[in-house]
Parts: sequence; C-alpha cells; structure tokens
Amino acid sequence: ERAERENKDDSASDRYRYKTSNQFQRSDFFLKLPADALYDDLDFKYEKRPSCSKFISELHFIHNNKVPLHKSAAVRIKTRELNKTAQSKALVVYIDSISGKIFASGGKYKKGWMESRINQFGIYAVALDTIPPRILPLSINNIDTLSESKRIRFKITDDLAGIKKIEGYIDGQWALFDYDAKNSLICHYFDSERFKLNKRHNFKLIISDYRNNISEYEASFWK
Repeated sequence: ERAERENKDDSASDRYRYKTSNQFQRSDFFLKLPADALYDDLDFKYEKRPSCSKFISELHFIHNNKVPLHKSAAVRIKTRELNKTAQSKALVVYIDSISGKIFASGGKYKKGWMESRINQFGIYAVALDTIPPRILPLSINNIDTLSESKRIRFKITDDLAGIKKIEGYIDGQWALFDYDAKNSLICHYFDSERFKLNKRHNFKLIISDYRNNISEYEASFWK
C-alpha cells in the first residue's frame, strides 16, 4: 500500500507508514519517500510560505529537521520562469531554520522544475548560484614574491554549490594540488624533477564550482 495525497492548500498533514513508500504532491511541489526511509510511522506535515528575492521558488517546509531519514527522498520544486543561463545556475537549497544560512542540495533543472534528492527534512527552496569561487593566495605576495620556499598554498571558498574542479599550471604544465576540503586549503609542493627551478615562472590557477562559475588567478614568481 502507498500513501498518496494531492493538496490544494498551503499546508497539509498525512499519516505515513514507515514500511511503505509515501508520496506528497501539490501543483508546485512533489516528495517521494521510499519504503523504510522513515524509522517509524509519522504524522507528516507540510507548509508552503512566500519567499524573498534570493530564492526563485516558494519556501517548502517539509515536516521538521528533528525527524531523521534512513534513506534519501526524491523532491521536485517548481521554479519561477528561467532563461537558459539561469537554468544552469539553479539548485535546490536547504535553509537552516535558526541561522537562515543556506546549503546546496544540488539537483537538475527539467521543464520548469528542479529535481534533487534530500537526506533530511526541513525548509527547502530553489536558488541561483552565480557567484564564482574566491581565491586567496597564502604563499604569494603582490603577485610576484613567494613567502614559502617549498610550496605554494591558497585558500579557496565557494558560497553555495561547492568546489568542483581545481586546475593549476606552472609554465603551461599541469601542477598537482592537494585539496584539504575541511579547511578550504589547496597546496602544491615544488618538484625539481617536473619543473626547472632557479628561474621566473608563470603560474595560473583555475577554480570552478558545481554551477560552472569560474575564478582565475595568475602570478609570476622566482623559484
């Protein structure tokens, strides 16, 4: 047996059984919980509220974040009208009810809807990520002086979608960077076998996020 409801109102409540799959559907929102996604039967609650200008959908209150999920759930949220460029920048976001901070839940745009999977209940909406990652040099001063002798380091951050790709080049050759995601740090250790030392080098760093926003950093230094 599967519980399935379609509601016209901005709020609703349903009884969901943890052993079965459960669906909730409205004209601008859809949620599907697979069987055993819940740890126990649940009096599921939903509410929709208007959003502010930072979002391109309404706010969807999916039960509350105090109830854990054992399996991820499929979610679809209808967006406002988007051009092709905006479609590529759209993603589902989770909104912390206390701090108001938003976190990426990813997803794909399809015919006016964003489709994604979520691992927790809470407040969800659709937003656009158009801001490129930030690159802060930690080992280069004034774009031409190294402050560390054995390595070159950067702090890289992204507001929403997250860092997808890191490309470093020294004198046009690819340079390996270790990525410490927890501390938002990347580091390259100089290797005399790969690069000739005791000369001036041209350096380029390209950072892209999961919505294809790109930042570049270039420098020239003696090493």
